[in-house]
Amino acid sequence: VNGATGTNSLSPAGAFDGTNYLVVWADQRLSRDEDIFATRVSQAGAILDTSGIMVSATPGRQLHPTVTFAGTQYLVAWEDFKVSGGTESDIAAARVSTAGGVTQLGPIAASVQNDTAPKLAGNGTGALLVWEFGTDIRASRFNGTAFGGAISITGDAAIQSAPTVTAKPGANYLLAWSEGSTATADVRGIFVTAAGVKIGAVLTISAGAGRQYDPASSFDGTNYVVAWSNNNVGLNLFGTRVSTAGAILDTRTEGVTLNVGGISISSQAGNQELSSLTCITGSCMVAWQESRNLATTSFDIYSQLLAVSPALAASGAEIIVSNANRPQFVPAITTNGTDFFTAWQDTRDTDTSTVFGARIT
Repeated sequence: VNGATGTNSLSPAGAFDGTNYLVVWADQRLSRDEDIFATRVSQAGAILDTSGIMVSATPGRQLHPTVTFAGTQYLVAWEDFKVSGGTESDIAAARVSTAGGVTQLGPIAASVQNDTAPKLAGNGTGALLVWEFGTDIRASRFNGTAFGGAISITGDAAIQSAPTVTAKPGANYLLAWSEGSTATADVRGIFVTAAGVKIGAVLTISAGAGRQYDPASSFDGTNYVVAWSNNNVGLNLFGTRVSTAGAILDTRTEGVTLNVGGISISSQAGNQELSSLTCITGSCMVAWQESRNLATTSFDIYSQLLAVSPALAASGAEIIVSNANRPQFVPAITTNGTDFFTAWQDTRDTDTSTVFGARIT
């Protein structure tokens, strides 16, 4: 009988292939140095690979996986620290078939810099990988078989971190990131074509007071949608639509004259952070880590349905996805085009982290 491994499962991510979901995570079942495991999950919520799929178990630590569906196959990438206790990471990747077969792709644009925080987005035929390259952002296009060379996104002196990427199917990718210090930072973005070429100038998606960070993004069928946390007055969640021409469509006013990107998604007591966002045609669902009940159940997972027309706005009440005793962290949400599936890191079973999941209509 399959059960929990008794060791930590961390940092989940998910994608959908038209039939099933694939959930990936970092897993300590083989050693305290994490490896990358996965399982397929049916649309009815059944775990199809009860022992998991071993995506990568090379020496050293493999952390913070990301996954997308790239037309005919899943694409998984992760931080690869190569040796136990290592401090320098490359980004490594693998293809995973819809049947669960794994093909290693090796390191992507390996460098002497510390390459971390990978995120992937597919556009129907290929995919784009983005990551932190020291204090800059790099990207690499996947053509269906292999990755190309590294693309420098900005190359300026500003500190860039926490990249995210999404795509209009068959068209451009939108990259977004946090730019600035730990005290004050803005959300910036830029378009990259399906062929992997930067186009246009860098966009200022939001330039409000305080630090704006950890953006998440998706495409709603008409516009790109970006959400992020802001710590100006509490730690709250904001978002905006970005048109395919680069216009920031949803703004709020701070102070007397400053119009900045984004409207409030959640400004409840406690902290709203580490959000994940996915959209279907005409609406989106955002999930986040929430501390409003810290004294009773600790961190919980909440979500909110968003309308996207005529403006970005909350639709209905916030949803408690999981408020079990002990902390729930780092949600990852994806969609089958009609409904949603959320996975998260959960410590309800003593102090061992396990990946749990839930479907949301």
